[in-house]
Amino acid sequence: FGRDVRYIKPVAALSDRSTPFHRSALFIALLVAPVAANMGLLVYVRRREHNFMNAGAVRGRRAPGFARRRLRQARHLLHPGKSREFHAEVAHAVSGYLGDKLGVSASGLTHGMIQELLAARGVDEATRTDVARCLERCDYAGFAPVAPGLAEMQQLAGAAEQAIARLERGLGGRKAGTRDE
Repeated sequence: FGRDVRYIKPVAALSDRSTPFHRSALFIALLVAPVAANMGLLVYVRRREHNFMNAGAVRGRRAPGFARRRLRQARHLLHPGKSREFHAEVAHAVSGYLGDKLGVSASGLTHGMIQELLAARGVDEATRTDVARCLERCDYAGFAPVAPGLAEMQQLAGAAEQAIARLERGLGGRKAGTRDE
């Protein structure tokens, strides 16, 4: 009986003495990954819905960055031959910032309306005057027969940056129409 069938002996290389797969770190990571992905997706969707419902607040938060970007673009236009484009870009930076921060259309803003909105938001008179002066200089340069010099353009860009920074402090980062309740 023992001669025609040979006994199968276990080979040492086939026996695995490590931890079973269901107790390994990889198995646990594979179990946790879908739960973590679902939680991340839930947070993303909720934040997106919140931002969609509060578009004005998102515009207000992003306004300083957009204004800085436009002023950076304006600085690239600091050439005597591109005076009109430079002044238009500075005006768009300031009026776009005000429109986003105050929750109104930037294209419909007039100097008087800007003054009223800023006064209603409690912005001090000096800041309101600086903003009006920047916008008036931009308007004047757009229709003036003689283009301003490079030094005047650089000074206007600095004044616009300072006015936006003062507005950011004066408006306190709040969206139009919101009060601390």
